[in-house]
Formats: sequence, structure tokens, C-alpha cells
Amino acid sequence: MTGFIKTGNLAPGVIGTTPGTLAAGDDSRFGAVSGMAILSYDTTGVNGASAILQAAIDTGARHILIPPGIFKCDAAVFDDLITNDANDTLYLDAYGVRFEATTSLPTSASHDAMYGGLGFPTGAKWFFFPNTSRTALSGGVVTTANHFVTPTYQSRVPVNPRLVIRGAAFSAINLTKYNAGFVYGNRGGATVLEDCHLSSGRFLLSWDDYVDGNTMRSCSGWGAAVMDATYDAWLVTSAGGDGFTYQNMKTDNWIGHARMLGNNGGTFMGMVGGYFDFYNSHGQYIVGSHIEQDEEIITRRYAYYVQNSHVVIDHGVEYSTDSHATTGAIYLDDLVSQEGSNSMVELRNYHIRDWINQTDPSGGYAIYINNMANASRIRARSAFQSISTAGTFYFAWGKMGLKISGNATNETTLAAALVQGRDLIASGDFDIVKYGTSTAAQGQNSAIPIVVRNIGNLANLRQTRSHAIPTFYDTETSQNGTGTLANGTTYNYAAALVNTLPDSSLQYGQATSGAWSETAGASGVAGFELYMPSAAHGATIAIWRSTGAAAVQSAADRYVLIPVCSATSRFLDTGVNINKYPWITTSVPQPATVAGSNHTSEGLYLGTTAITIP
Repeated sequence: MTGFIKTGNLAPGVIGTTPGTLAAGDDSRFGAVSGMAILSYDTTGVNGASAILQAAIDTGARHILIPPGIFKCDAAVFDDLITNDANDTLYLDAYGVRFEATTSLPTSASHDAMYGGLGFPTGAKWFFFPNTSRTALSGGVVTTANHFVTPTYQSRVPVNPRLVIRGAAFSAINLTKYNAGFVYGNRGGATVLEDCHLSSGRFLLSWDDYVDGNTMRSCSGWGAAVMDATYDAWLVTSAGGDGFTYQNMKTDNWIGHARMLGNNGGTFMGMVGGYFDFYNSHGQYIVGSHIEQDEEIITRRYAYYVQNSHVVIDHGVEYSTDSHATTGAIYLDDLVSQEGSNSMVELRNYHIRDWINQTDPSGGYAIYINNMANASRIRARSAFQSISTAGTFYFAWGKMGLKISGNATNETTLAAALVQGRDLIASGDFDIVKYGTSTAAQGQNSAIPIVVRNIGNLANLRQTRSHAIPTFYDTETSQNGTGTLANGTTYNYAAALVNTLPDSSLQYGQATSGAWSETAGASGVAGFELYMPSAAHGATIAIWRSTGAAAVQSAADRYVLIPVCSATSRFLDTGVNINKYPWITTSVPQPATVAGSNHTSEGLYLGTTAITIP
């Protein structure tokens, strides 16, 4: 017979044999649980088994043992019970079980919207939906939005984790392009996968909405070729959800590790093979990576794709091959149309091992810059590249600074920067940033030159180069939030870049900007941007404000000093505060008293000693 077997109150190591309803069980690893079941199903995979697992969950089992065999996934399974228990986690022990996808599984509307939005194929079938109401399924599509489970939790919101699966293998070997995924999470339903494997499939785990705390440990991906010119495979893809942990993972045969979209706080430790994509993701920390890129990778010829994201790669040893002539192991591709967005990529103790697998090859770039936002930075610390040949794969026969290239059409100054900074690149400690004065008047896409410079250059601190006059632009009075500015009242602004000297006094740069006026709306907020290309690597901005007809250049009634870190900075004046800095209303130094020309020296300070720059 097939079904599930109750355990009753079992002593550790004792297996129940009486079919029937579930009762409280006792598991030596977890203590008392509200329900424990051992599934009995067709282990040959001839008959579908989804209904048996669904029935066990519906009857109240929260720890389910699935004996080894082929589990035919002929329908989606939902964990949507509302128990009002904040510690309500479903455990599936499935060591030796291969879950095989069928065409009867539904697609995920959320995943298709996220994945297709990045330009990749849609239509993946999905098997398990934790924390998702089964009413989300209609017409072969699961729409997770507004279909998450919302009990009144007793001690914490939400349940974390909602689902733990151990030992399972997932395969879509019988589907076209193996286009299926194992688990698709929903709001408040974190998933933990341990010792799970992707065998000729497309995805192990994905989620959208507020799903925090997902974890994958000791998982892997292998199998038939999944990637080609239009398809790819990943162990994990995400849209939203923070605090992701990914540990001790390996992929092979065209399978990527993780594609993170809008994730904050990701930790990745101990990876082999594969590659990563980061879109608008921040706080991404990668340690102990060994990305094995080679000529087999068809659609993704890099180790890390970075777009408007902040990523630290610590103690990485990656392979770069001849195919990286047009990409590079690290591929920076900022979407510069997103004003204010940027990427921060830091390489610590980083080694690119360039494997020569063609005759007299070129290429093998460590870093490729396709698009770089104004405030972006690539920082290398103790980074180098080595050359290995066939038969000497694990030996470095050549050692050099990182090979760097890019898209000359989008970044016209890169070539000059690489020539000027080649000694720094050779040292293994350098920054690639944008710095200097633009020839364009304003805007996120203004042509600020790329430079290669020393890490920790004191230009960040007290280098008193000539400052550009800040340019106001982009009125933003409809920002979210509530301010205290008077609706319909005009406010006037002026700004200037300043230097903070060792004695804490201020030196102003060139004359202040011309007046900028905004009329506050019903939100009580005034927003604008300032463009100041020479401040791209750190400076202080002085902003003044006057009200109504009062001229800001001579009758400012308040001012503020704010540190800025990029050429384009956005400011929101909410009335008493601007960017959460309180306006200063006493002893206001009028901007009209600032000298009309630069009166700083072309130098920098070490302590109190001025050092002239040639």
C-alpha cells in the first residue's frame, strides 16, 4: 500500500508500522514534535507521489521521513497550514530520494516576471511552495503575491525557517531544457536546504517578496548540459529577501551558483565551479571562492557579473581563460540610468589563475569594465594574476598584475587610465574610480574620467585641489516621506565644496553655486541633486537655504555641512533637517562672503604639515 504511517509516541530508533492517523511523535534529534510520518510511495517512480506527501502535511506531520527511491512529482505540493506556532517548521528527510519533475507541475508567475525581466527564458515548472496557499494555483500557474500564509504568530514574525529539506536530489531530466525548479519560497517562509543536489535541472531554490534568512549548505549541481545560447541553470535565484547564507557548494557542467536581485546581506563561503550574478544587491560577502571558468561556459563567460551592487571577494582563487578576451572574470556592467546607483567591488588577497588552453592566445582578463557609474569603485588589495599551461595547471609559470580591459565605447578614458596606473596595477593594491572634472555641465551620465590610483590616497581626506562649482538639478518635490516645509512656499538654496583642515577649520573652494529655488508641495519635502565631479572621492558640501524672497547668497537663514562621497549626490530637505542632518540656524556664514576664486593651495596635509603636489 502507499500512504503514510503513523509513529505514535516512539522511543528513539523505533519505527511504527501501523497505518492510520498521525499522533505526537518523538524524534531523538528534535525532541517532541506535533506529527511525524514515514511516507510509503512507489519508489520506482512509475506512479505520482505528490498527493501522498501533500496528505501527510495536511494531516499535521511536521517531520516527514521519505525512504530512498524515485519520487515522481506529478503535482505541486503546498505547505499552507496555519498553526499559530512561531516555531512551526516542516522537516523533510529525503536522503537517497530523487524527486523527478513532470510537465504536470505549475509555473511561477513571480519567478517568470523576475527572471524574464532580466532577459532569460521563462516557463520553469516548480514542485514545492512553502508558506504559499494552494489557492494561489490557477490554470497551471502559481501566483504567490498575496497568497502567503499569515497566521497570528505567538512569539515572532515570521516563522524562520518554514521548511527544512535534507538529502534530496532534484531532476528534470525528462523536461525540455530540464526547465524545472525544486522549491519556490514566499513571504515569511524561509527555506533551508542541506545536502541537496540539482541533477539535470534548472533551479534548486528561488523566492521573491520578503523572504529573509534562506540558507543552503553542502548542496551541489551537476548533470547533463543545461546551458546553451538561450538557457542557463542556477542553484539559487532571488528577487528580494535578505540575509542569505550559502556555504560549501559546488557546481559543474554549466550551472551557476547564485543570481541575486535586490538582496541585502548575503554570505557565500567555500564555493567551487559556477559563477555569480549580482543585480542591485548590497552587502554581498564572498570568501574562499574557487570559480572554475573554462571554455565550456557558453552564455556566461565570467566568474562575477556585477550591476549596481556592493560585493567583497575575499581570498578568492578564480580561473580565467582565453575566452575572457571580451568579458573578464569580473564583469562590471552598471546600469547608469539608475541615478545615484553604483557598484563597490573589493578584491582581497585575490588570485586570478589564467589557464592557457589555446595556441598563442590573448585575453584572459581579470576585470572587464563595460559600464561604470560615476560613484562606483573597484578596489584591489594583494591581487595578482598568474599563467598556467596544460600539464602545469596548478603551477604559476607567470605572475603579473591583473589584466584589465573594457568597453572603449562606453568608457573612453579607461585605456589612458590603465597606462597611467600600470605600476599600481602591478603592485596589486589599487583603486579604479572616476575622478576629475567633467566636460559636461550636469547629470548622472556625464563623462567623468576613469583613473587608477593608490588605495587610501589622501585626496579622500584633505587634498585641496581646485573644486568645481556644484551644479543643482532635478527638482524632486514628490518624494516619499513627510516634511515640515510650508506648502506653496519657495525655498532658495546655494552650495559650495569645502575642505576640512587639520585644525578643523574650513577652507572654501571656488565661489558658491548660483541660487536654486523650489516651491514645496503638500508633502512638505524639497528634493534636488548636486553634481560636483571633483568630489567623487570624498569632500564636504556646504548648503545654505533662505525662505521666500530672501536672497540666499546674502540672506541665508541656515546652513549645513554634509560629507559627500560621489560626484552626484541627492538631497532631501524635510524642513528642520536635510538628509537627516539638522540645519544650523545660528552664526550662519553667508555664502556671499566666500572668495570668488579658489584660495586653497594645490597640496595636501599630513598632520599639520602642508605637502605640495607637483
